[in-house]
Amino acid sequence: PTDIRAVGAGVLSGAPDIARARLEIGPGVADLTASRVSRRAERTLRLVEDGVYWSIDLAAGHATRVRWGAGELEGEDVPVPDGDALSREHAAFLAAVRGEAPYPVPGAEALRVLRVMASVRAALTR
Repeated sequence: PTDIRAVGAGVLSGAPDIARARLEIGPGVADLTASRVSRRAERTLRLVEDGVYWSIDLAAGHATRVRWGAGELEGEDVPVPDGDALSREHAAFLAAVRGEAPYPVPGAEALRVLRVMASVRAALTR
């Protein structure tokens, strides 16, 4: 990311119980929201890049791509793998720990993600 901004609020605790982060990635933007106090469980991801807006519901396994141009908005469903993404991630981790399969994310890439998350956390404290 070229820029990371975040804001959070402690609702039930002294730490942020709800947080929102905006990551600028090249010409695109990712908006992430996390909450321990929402009344309904949801895991959504929204991405905006030149000419395309993505809305991804990770809990429901549904993705929509909206292309814009010439003043029109065309939405189309994008197929996603069946099952829960978080459960698949946990299963892949356990298989790697047991030596049954390599973990699908290289260590260097995982470290890069951890550094981005540390930057988001730092932005929350500013």
